[in-house]
Amino acid sequence: MESNGMNKILLNILVGYPTLYLISAWILILTGNMNMDTILPFHFGAMFSIFLLMILTSRAIIKFEKREGLKESSGIGLFFGIWYYIIGIWYIQPKMNEYIKRIK
Repeated sequence: MESNGMNKILLNILVGYPTLYLISAWILILTGNMNMDTILPFHFGAMFSIFLLMILTSRAIIKFEKREGLKESSGIGLFFGIWYYIIGIWYIQPKMNEYIKRIK
């Protein structure tokens, strides 16, 4: 139970940080106050958050497949499919449609 609460907090932080970073970066760009020395560490933090979200999404899909007794996907394959979503969508989307049908 406590783990679920921590997962929700972690998810909010991982989604919120890159969003706030992008908004503040655009404001700095538009006002002309952009300084790469100050914004670069925040950029690395946003990229770290995005990679963590891709890992957590891959893990969630794998957990669902285990729970439902389905053929399990490769974790690294899902990760790269999510990262390169233009190519990965052809691999992941049919599975997601099937999983949504199973839930309903």
